[in-house]
Amino acid sequence: DRSERSDRSDEFEKSDRSDQMRKGPMTRRRPRAAASNSPIANVAMVLEELGVARHFVGIFAQGPDMVGKPDPTILFAAADSMGVPRDRCVVLEDSASGFRCAENANMPYVVITCGADPDCLGQARKARAFHRDYTTLTVEELELYVNGRG
Repeated sequence: DRSERSDRSDEFEKSDRSDQMRKGPMTRRRPRAAASNSPIANVAMVLEELGVARHFVGIFAQGPDMVGKPDPTILFAAADSMGVPRDRCVVLEDSASGFRCAENANMPYVVITCGADPDCLGQARKARAFHRDYTTLTVEELELYVNGRG
């Protein structure tokens, strides 16, 4: 049954991504916000299930009061919620609309390839880096991107 396969896949991905987020930049104290084209209830649920929701100061999603990606408004709202100047943010993305959104916002971005559609990765022309997952990404590397050295 298709739904059973999907459920098992979701469990594997949830466990895998939860470990990735706990071992990656999430372990360092830096402000962070989530910006997604998914419904806000889904974004909040995923962050809760991964056990990382407490690390986010803001969660933003496309909806009646928020334009979705690739419009940069959602990233501007995320930056503002963190109290971080927009030019001091780094976006972690895995979708073509997200790549364009970061470019439209003039924010550096890193592509997370795990879970991304392989056909859209070529659209990340201005990406600072490509990482399979969060475990290989360091805060020091992100700081290089913000400072224009990466």
